[in-house]
Amino acid sequence: RLCKVLDIADGDELVHAMAQLLDPAAEGWSTPGARLLYDLQAVCIDHEKDIFKLDLISWITALGKVPIKRTLPAANEVRLHQHLSKAVNRLHRAQLPDEARTTLLRLLEPKLQIVEERVRQTLRPLIDQAVRESGLTPANRPEEIARQKLVEELLDRIVERGFISMGDLRDAVSRNQLKLPDVTREVFIKGDELLQIDKRLARLLDGVYRRGEVYRRWPQRMSSLAFGTKAGRFVTSYIAIPFLGAFLLLESMQYIAAMFVQAPPKIAGNALLVSTPGIHMPPPVVGRTGIQLNTPLSVLITGLVLLWLFHADQIRAALFKAIRWAFNRFYGIVIELPSEFLRLEWVKRIVNNRAARLIYRYLVKPAYFGAVVWFICHIWGLDWGFSLGYALLIFIVMNLLFNTPFGRRIEEAVGEWFGRVWRRFGWRVLVGVFQWIVDVFKWLLDAFEELRYNIDEWLRFRTGENRAAFIGKLIVGTIWFFVSYFIVFCVTLLIEPQVNPIKHFPVVTVSHKVMLGLIPVFSDMLTPFFGDKTEATIFVSSIVWLIPGIFGYLAWELKENWRLYAANRPVKLKPIIIGHHGDSMLGLLKP
Repeated sequence: RLCKVLDIADGDELVHAMAQLLDPAAEGWSTPGARLLYDLQAVCIDHEKDIFKLDLISWITALGKVPIKRTLPAANEVRLHQHLSKAVNRLHRAQLPDEARTTLLRLLEPKLQIVEERVRQTLRPLIDQAVRESGLTPANRPEEIARQKLVEELLDRIVERGFISMGDLRDAVSRNQLKLPDVTREVFIKGDELLQIDKRLARLLDGVYRRGEVYRRWPQRMSSLAFGTKAGRFVTSYIAIPFLGAFLLLESMQYIAAMFVQAPPKIAGNALLVSTPGIHMPPPVVGRTGIQLNTPLSVLITGLVLLWLFHADQIRAALFKAIRWAFNRFYGIVIELPSEFLRLEWVKRIVNNRAARLIYRYLVKPAYFGAVVWFICHIWGLDWGFSLGYALLIFIVMNLLFNTPFGRRIEEAVGEWFGRVWRRFGWRVLVGVFQWIVDVFKWLLDAFEELRYNIDEWLRFRTGENRAAFIGKLIVGTIWFFVSYFIVFCVTLLIEPQVNPIKHFPVVTVSHKVMLGLIPVFSDMLTPFFGDKTEATIFVSSIVWLIPGIFGYLAWELKENWRLYAANRPVKLKPIIIGHHGDSMLGLLKP
């Protein structure tokens, strides 16, 4: 069977090489050898049997015009490539003699290249057809090259993952120079070019392209009014971004201030409401600091300042110059001045004195860590007794750690490593951490989407399966459609933006702060239905706690949607060089 796939007349060499997989495969149920045999078996199945999709939902919604069982010719070739690619990758990890590994790689790699090229040749005209039929036509030669680049990027994604979705399509267009034109009334009603491509690819690449869910299509449709029309761009650039940004900025400052400054006790009737001693987490309510930063007047003034900065190049340049001047002064006072002071001869004699070194090692350095722990406990709302107890405990632990031979070796190693890393990378460490967080969560979402696609593959019908398998997969597949839709909705909109720190602050944080005050209101409204206020509060709290994730998701998605339209091409700004070591800092970008 495998010889037919690889177009080999004599399979003796293949049999001899594959026989050496049996012992490594027998060592466990999921060893690289066993997985390799499974992939080779899947290659045979993909080559011999057609794949069918059992879609009861589409058959019902189309009133029987769409068949329940439909072939997926594009998916067959893509799955064959995926299993061949996995087999080649696992060959490098399987415990095989070099001769057998070399033989299998020599037989599989040429076929993998042939299948990949066949996938590209088969799908390229279909993707190109979807782009052309959508109305996204190039106006000049550079845009024609950009259209070809768009098609190739989607093909690369298919070859890499085995499928693509509306998110991949949107990201490819936003990165490309071929942009969407302005939206007219007719285009808005039927859907812009991106939605048209999404609709056509779902039909032409059935089984390979996953059409966008409702929560992806409707934000795209509604954002086209804000980003794809002159009036929408004016409102977005001159009203929504500066003034909504001012609200988020002030609310975030209010939230941060509430972590450091305690509000005075509040009076309710004749009773003084004070905190219960012990451990507690005060809710981040507005006005907790006693200073109200977010007022209509402050939002108006801050919004006007942001509007000025976004749209006045000279003012923005002056601001960047002021930031550079302030940073240089700060660096000189905080870093250079103490360094010059410590290099004075009489200061060196005092610092190098034995008594001074003992005081620093046994008192000052452990006290620093104790003060940090006390400050954190204070922010978390612990009373003075608990905070001081934890601080003293850390003081004692740090004393024992820093003043033992083992602790000193650790201190020296960590100090040298941190200094070496900071001298080499500097600000790039912070930028790298930011990008690493973005990449990790993107990888997690891609892995989750791939798992969902693999389950869909298990529920596909293949040639030769009996009627019982057809009925079973039809029923389970229909149930899985609703279950997977619900799971993906919860993970993508409710959970991931809450966990992802890049998306969480400040949009989700501020949304939490605004919405948590609604819990008592909705709890009182639903108490008659539950019969118990506690159950109603738990139900309302769980929903209200998850809803702010939607705002974080929308903010992140709309950021990418802005770059879809030709009139919103991003302006490339030069980086600002600040400090004494040439560190680069990103400036504000025009919306």
